[in-house]
Amino acid sequence: MAKGLNINTVDITDITLPFKIEPLGEKSDALDDFCIRTTEWVNYISEVLLFSHIGSKMPISDYSVKPQLFAPRNRHRNNSNELPTPKITIKDKNFDSISRNLSRNLFNHSVSQLATNFEIFLNEITEDILWRNVELLANDQKQLSNKEIFDLGDLEDIKDNLIQRKILEHAMSAYPKRVDSFQKLFHIGIHSKKSPVELPIVHDLVEVRNVIQHSDGHCSEQYLQRLSVYKDTSYEQLLKRRYTQPKIDFQWLLQLGIDMVGLAEFIDAEADQKWATTRNSE
Repeated sequence: MAKGLNINTVDITDITLPFKIEPLGEKSDALDDFCIRTTEWVNYISEVLLFSHIGSKMPISDYSVKPQLFAPRNRHRNNSNELPTPKITIKDKNFDSISRNLSRNLFNHSVSQLATNFEIFLNEITEDILWRNVELLANDQKQLSNKEIFDLGDLEDIKDNLIQRKILEHAMSAYPKRVDSFQKLFHIGIHSKKSPVELPIVHDLVEVRNVIQHSDGHCSEQYLQRLSVYKDTSYEQLLKRRYTQPKIDFQWLLQLGIDMVGLAEFIDAEADQKWATTRNSE
């Protein structure tokens, strides 16, 4: 993506490497970090897909760009341009099976990383707002004990401790509860009517990340229960029944990544209107 283009103009069906995404206008450090992580995420997926040639029937010799991997003769040579790689032998020559496994693992890892990157953004924008709007901390009912205050000593350390407690409290909540807490503390509706991404989509993404990490990508009963509240909507879940796995669709996933940057931009702009952040501070 060319620098300065609007996020909504990105055509994710045709990626030019190296890929770079950057929002228009001002941005907080939290949004800037999220754009950097998304840039790396898109490049990683695209590079692996390119060099593994997933979904293509063309032999590698027909490509103008192909990986060149050589095991170095002398691993102690500091000036060697060769990439040290192990020798890998395929017993049954089942390349299709290996390709499917690679695509599944890449997809699952990328889904998990997208959810985690967005949660990191929420942590960072929360920290940004609280550092510059100390009155929000004064309204917190969960105060430090006298012992904790004396142990910390420095006012900045006390402030940092309170902020980290608040971030951890939000991060440990189920995603819908975290959205409610964000609204209550900052008066920002992450999934208000003006938001570019609806609550079920992000909640599903976060829950599927949990399924991938804790259930090896197979749908869990907990997932079905948590997402059952959206059964009367037009939203289609990534997982529909137990023992299924997410459908591999990298074009959909990359587009979701762009949409999540749009959501982060929206949250960042809302914070800019209501609070002091690195976006509007000198």
